[in-house]
Amino acid sequence: MLKKIIQTVFGIGIIVLVPLVMISLGTILARTHTIRLENRVAFPPSWDYQTIAEKYAPIFYQETCSQEEYESWDWVMPLNFDQDWDLTNNIKNLKNLTKQSLEKVSPVVYYAFLETETHFFITYSIFHPAQWELNQRKAIVWFENEMKHLQVVVRKNSIDSEDGRVVMVSIQNSSDSVENLGQDVEIFCPHGIEIKSQNLSKKPKPFLICGDAEGKMSSKGTHPMIVIQSGQHRLWMLSLRKRSLRQKDKKIYTLKGEGLHYFPNKVTQFPGKTKTYQLKSTLRTLWEPKAENSQEVVFFYKKKYFQYTDESFVFYRVPLHFQAGDFVGKTYSLFNSNVTPFAFGFCAARSTTDRFSFFFNPVKAYKKHLTITDWSLKYLYHPYCP
Repeated sequence: MLKKIIQTVFGIGIIVLVPLVMISLGTILARTHTIRLENRVAFPPSWDYQTIAEKYAPIFYQETCSQEEYESWDWVMPLNFDQDWDLTNNIKNLKNLTKQSLEKVSPVVYYAFLETETHFFITYSIFHPAQWELNQRKAIVWFENEMKHLQVVVRKNSIDSEDGRVVMVSIQNSSDSVENLGQDVEIFCPHGIEIKSQNLSKKPKPFLICGDAEGKMSSKGTHPMIVIQSGQHRLWMLSLRKRSLRQKDKKIYTLKGEGLHYFPNKVTQFPGKTKTYQLKSTLRTLWEPKAENSQEVVFFYKKKYFQYTDESFVFYRVPLHFQAGDFVGKTYSLFNSNVTPFAFGFCAARSTTDRFSFFFNPVKAYKKHLTITDWSLKYLYHPYCP
């Protein structure tokens, strides 16, 4: 009798426990394959995100107009280059301020930093007061307040290491029309680095070139080398814009004509005209919930907002466009370059739910569009989350 009771209890236990174990295992496996945020409990000694952002910040080769009166229109600027935080009068002030006045303005590049167990994802944003073109020696303004973006993906040497190698650079330039959806993001990577195939309309290009702190091309370099076109300010990987470059030796290129070479650090031996740009946090400058200048940020944006939602994150009231005054030849649309950093990848996918994921959830974006392996799905730092 006792034996039957034990067998019955054991059987009931098996019936109850097996499903519980299966559910637990399923939960663990699902969590292992789910993108999620688990903030660091403690940061490594001397850990500083701005310092890391400087370590992998691009070197920009800025082409400038050959006509001296418009040369400064191509200079990289802060959003408040005219010191008034009014984005609707930037073209007016660009025309009225002298070149000497603008020379005193320190160039700024904005950065946004995310981290997983295996990678850094750093989005750099470059601002110009206007996108324009030269027509019969006169500047024709397309629209006011242009911002272009690129994202540097760094494979960390270990979970708590600031050191790593640049494995990918994604560049966003504006799309011309709805027919070109998916054409706004170009991905660059070395041969054979974690990419087998992809589904974006533009295939990854094996033309990723990085330099060291002095601007010399190097396989160990951590600074992607980017050319910025005059006028329209399109971003190019250096290797695809060599027609505007002069090779000084096997490792150094400078711009042929007028132009500036922007470095995130001071350089002493580079043969071209250089300027050091300052890195400013997108989080503290442009993200309204956490901005230090929150009163000014309210007036940065045209009143068009979107909501980003996926299976991992929800972000409400995200600004799409910057404010601007009147401009010629272009209208506000989803496709122009007057977009905030948060709209990185806004046309990279044809379905609405996939747009914007390059900024808010790059792991999802790359995992969806690229065949990648050995990338952690766990964010350790995502300060844009509520």
